[in-house]
Amino acid sequence: MAPGDFVITPSMTWHDHSNQTSEPMFWLDGLDIPMVQFFDASFAEGSNEDQQRITKPAGDSFARYGHNLLPVDGKRTSKTSPIFNYPYSYTREALEQAKASDEWDACHGLKLKFSNPETGDFAMPTIGTFIQLLPKGFKTARYRSTDATVFAAIEGRGRTRVGEQTFEWGPRDCSWCRAGSGSPTKPTRIRWCSVSRIVRCSRNSICSAKTAATRDDPQSPRLLMTERY
Repeated sequence: MAPGDFVITPSMTWHDHSNQTSEPMFWLDGLDIPMVQFFDASFAEGSNEDQQRITKPAGDSFARYGHNLLPVDGKRTSKTSPIFNYPYSYTREALEQAKASDEWDACHGLKLKFSNPETGDFAMPTIGTFIQLLPKGFKTARYRSTDATVFAAIEGRGRTRVGEQTFEWGPRDCSWCRAGSGSPTKPTRIRWCSVSRIVRCSRNSICSAKTAATRDDPQSPRLLMTERY
């Protein structure tokens, strides 16, 4: 995992919470728990093992599905994308190439969705996720939306006006809002996490974790837990 990466965990798959570096790390969790709890369908299962057994090398799913290619005779086993990690380096390159056409949506600037390469649909059945580029000086037009949306700034700086209040933000800042307009002061890249897909109620979650340093020795990484839900 690197800054800006989009990482997902399909439902009913084991995932480990760990930090193998000597530095603390944080990442944003986007969960569909409120919707799943509304349907009274939430549960979690802990593993008897401290860490799951790794059966494939890192980058295997991206190599098979992330380059406009699919395995021959592959069979779908989930509504969730088979890509585990969408590297930000590739996402950023796509934005850089797409902006060359100089076509900007009045409300969104340049906005692309993370997709399931097997279906072309969203990467997860219950959460819509996007990457957005606002060029320097761009001011979005107002629009209405029923989505509950979380914004996570990756690069650049900008401001968002909600009613009579103006909020300044920059890299790694997060915010939640339903509507508003922004006027970035620098080229800005934003990740969206939109929880609005209630008609598709398959269980899903983004891989979640906290820092993994021990209390006694902050420089010593340790495994936190392995679970699935």
